[in-house]
Amino acid sequence: MTMINAGILDERLAVYKHVNEQSQLGEITYEWTLFKSYWADVRQVSTRKLLEANREIDDTIITAMIRYTDSVRVGDRMKWHDRLYDISNVEYNKKDGYIILSCEVCTE
Repeated sequence: MTMINAGILDERLAVYKHVNEQSQLGEITYEWTLFKSYWADVRQVSTRKLLEANREIDDTIITAMIRYTDSVRVGDRMKWHDRLYDISNVEYNKKDGYIILSCEVCTE
């Protein structure tokens, strides 16, 4: 297995998992919980401006390459530069020791 050069992993990001928690009253709440932080190579793929409810919003798509793990999945969230992103695709490359996360800015 070849490894990626650590020098290109120069950005810090955090991955969050969606967990169900039960309150003392028995209510189920859905919380985003910090799972783990990773060093990454983050690239902005595209940015576009959208009009939604008479206000302009940015729709940014980025990719992030991190060392191989099978713990990060579609549906998790990523935080980078104080912005939350939904992980919409994960490309696993175990042979070369990395995965690529495709992410879109969270809308909720």
